[in-house]
Amino acid sequence: TVAADLPEHTVRGSIARRLAALLSLPPQDVRITLEIGADLSWTDQAPPAEVTELLIQAVDAPTSPRVGLLIEFYAGDRRVRSENIAARVQVRRTAAVPSAAIDRNTEITVDAVRTEELWVAPGDPVSVRTQDVVGQLARRRLEPGRPINRSDLLSPVVINRGDLVWVNRPVGGMMVKVRARATAAARAGEPIVLQVEGSKRTFTARAVAPGSAALSGPADA
Repeated sequence: TVAADLPEHTVRGSIARRLAALLSLPPQDVRITLEIGADLSWTDQAPPAEVTELLIQAVDAPTSPRVGLLIEFYAGDRRVRSENIAARVQVRRTAAVPSAAIDRNTEITVDAVRTEELWVAPGDPVSVRTQDVVGQLARRRLEPGRPINRSDLLSPVVINRGDLVWVNRPVGGMMVKVRARATAAARAGEPIVLQVEGSKRTFTARAVAPGSAALSGPADA
């Protein structure tokens, strides 16, 4: 049941909203199912009139697909009831889904994917935005209709071995723009060893874009 659809005055509604708060999500983007097999009719009711405080604690990480909960009812300083239950939690996500099969090592274009709303476990690695996948390469063949996970993606090679690359590098207390040659290929975000043009000195940078890298630290030749 979507948290926003549960009456706020009921225990079940309070549980759902507590989990939504722990996940930093609005109630309409969280769905819970309480464990099956136990008599949970009391969760569909408001706390007894004598109860002045209802404490709901997550025993497990709220990003787990199944969250253990400790429910405590207090009348003043006196605990009048304590229950341990579990809830299965799902969150609403927008995910990029291939419109047709995408072969391995193929660049993903905006026309090749569509956006769908899905209910997934809180820790599910589904890519949440189409812009996360456009321009990336398919690490493996992607089947139509199956949400794309981050592990399915591979950044494109932006610098090839032998390319000339510009990078800002501190020299003698000053920041100098240095032109260097790539000693290997690198994808966006990967470290790359560059050799200063006209010298044997090398240093390590992070590949950013074709012809561009960001300094990340020194390296030995």
